[in-house]
Amino acid sequence: MKKVKFFLSIICCLLMFSFLAGEKIGERIVYKESDMSPSLFPISEISQEVVNYWKDTYDKKPVFVAEILYEIPSSNVDMKEVAKILRSFSTMEGIEYYSNSRGKYDILYDACYTISDLDSLKKIPDNQEEDANGLKLYMFQNDNSFGETPYEVTFWQTDSEVGMNFVNKGPLYVKFVKGVKEENLCLTLYTKKENDKLLVYILAQADFAAVPFVQTKIRDSLTARIEALFNWFEGRYNEIK
Repeated sequence: MKKVKFFLSIICCLLMFSFLAGEKIGERIVYKESDMSPSLFPISEISQEVVNYWKDTYDKKPVFVAEILYEIPSSNVDMKEVAKILRSFSTMEGIEYYSNSRGKYDILYDACYTISDLDSLKKIPDNQEEDANGLKLYMFQNDNSFGETPYEVTFWQTDSEVGMNFVNKGPLYVKFVKGVKEENLCLTLYTKKENDKLLVYILAQADFAAVPFVQTKIRDSLTARIEALFNWFEGRYNEIK
């Protein structure tokens, strides 16, 4: 009887997990095609500003775009808490991603934290106090594939939406080759509260030279990062629900 109760409890937990787990509802990956405009993001005035920020601010045109839209079942979404998650850069340290080159899961960021500025790269505590809308922060990452890079991170926030873009402020290296120049990569994480669910949209836009091996490595790595960023966000979100 005890064994039956034990297995029933496991089944209930698995069913609950499958119900609460996020679901991928759209995916698009394009490289050097005629239409490189992102298209899967939930339409709103804020989302369009977030998605077009890199193009409009830095006058960039991507050769590679990867975008995935997820939804997480949730009846009570506090967007202020969501904004805090996006600003908790230090919690990305140690997250895993699937390495296509190694054929296994590996650590994505050996180090990740908020820095005071792009000159000193001084480590400071994550910003959890301010309203995120219009906020600009700086982040440092030691990336397993691309090495050490600082980023400029820009935020948007309303009662129902929170978004952030981080743009590389230093080059990304593949082995000893400069794979992506400064400001040629933008990663976007945008969330929107919609009825009984939270939409999570993650976008990678990049411009890089068509160097054999290097371009393939960059494309695979950036696509894997979208999945890793969602898993990080979902894990943190489930902690506060």
